[in-house]
Amino acid sequence: MGVAAPRSSNGWARRGRLCIFAGMSDGEFTAKAGALWGTIPKEARARILANVFCVKCRDSVTIINFNGEERNGDVILKGACAKCGHEVVRVVETSEHDNSGN
Repeated sequence: MGVAAPRSSNGWARRGRLCIFAGMSDGEFTAKAGALWGTIPKEARARILANVFCVKCRDSVTIINFNGEERNGDVILKGACAKCGHEVVRVVETSEHDNSGN
């Protein structure tokens, strides 16, 4: 078993370029994605993780073994379907800018 990374005051442990959120052992995030993910209330994060579409199951599933990265101000969660193990991705829109082109 490895040595635990020291935790900062906001509950994040840093390991190189990735951060691990306290109490969320299977989610590693880039620093920017971690900061954005941390602004979402805990209950909403749980609902997001349990509401990811799997193309193989053709249903909403729970994402497991996921990582998070930031892209254009949004959090991208990449992981596996809890039912079948197929790769799933969830975009969590956290940016305030309008990308609609309208």
